Amino acid sequence: MRLEMFYCPKSCNGKYREDMAEIVKTVEEAGLDFNYYELTDESLEAITALSTDSDIIVVAGGDGTVNRVFNATYRLDKPYIILPFGSGNDFAKTFDCPKTGKELLRTIEGMKTSTTDLWELNEKYVFVQSIFVGLSIKTIEIKEELGCNGYLKPIIEALKVYVPEYMRVCTENAIVEGNYLIAALQNVKTTCNGLKMTCESKVDDGCLEILLCPYLGKFRLFMNLLATKLSWVCKQPNATTLKTKDMYISGNSDITYTVDGEIRRSKDLKIRLSDKKATIIHL
Repeated sequence: MRLEMFYCPKSCNGKYREDMAEIVKTVEEAGLDFNYYELTDESLEAITALSTDSDIIVVAGGDGTVNRVFNATYRLDKPYIILPFGSGNDFAKTFDCPKTGKELLRTIEGMKTSTTDLWELNEKYVFVQSIFVGLSIKTIEIKEELGCNGYLKPIIEALKVYVPEYMRVCTENAIVEGNYLIAALQNVKTTCNGLKMTCESKVDDGCLEILLCPYLGKFRLFMNLLATKLSWVCKQPNATTLKTKDMYISGNSDITYTVDGEIRRSKDLKIRLSDKKATIIHL
């Protein structure tokens, strides 16, 4: 059995570098056949080429790293093991993922698997966790400016300056439009390392939940923020939730958005359920 192990040292500002070194040492001492790579600016094609002969692909990093490796390798139909070594890890929290070398060996020995939906984005990419339009862009920009690993302070600062923007969301069941503070397309229940968003999202149910929150004043804005820690944002009275397998989102201009935590920009968003799934090996 051959492992291809990918680690992004930029994830969480290198916080997990020692943890990754321990895992590599454990795998080496166990006599497993593996290759280890630290990701920098490799192209998706390069990651694909490195993974072709693997039996299992190990991804160590946050949601952005998972997105990058999945986009490079999902067509290979290889199973994945995720090491939650990023600042978000919301996708990894769906599963009981290993965090140490011993846990990784137990995971490989047990070979317990689950599947997750993949979602096509603009007929070019896939994602597994979420897409955010609106507040999250300013949050990530402030997070990078502050150089912090957590999200709570950047969210509070972003709320002070963010201006709601117009969006039009079309699904197979509905068309809605308005000026929104948040448009969250969730395949998992949380975002930003555990902030609670959509209570019914599941990675394997073939549906995305679209959470729409218009701006209705500072009090409601504060209650939405409070709900991310104490309850679910989807239960707030200003929130609308749609379930869909196929959607189109447009605005008054090009859309800036985050996909699995990484900032991108395009004219619009076309999203649909992929006919591919990913297999996750976990504890």
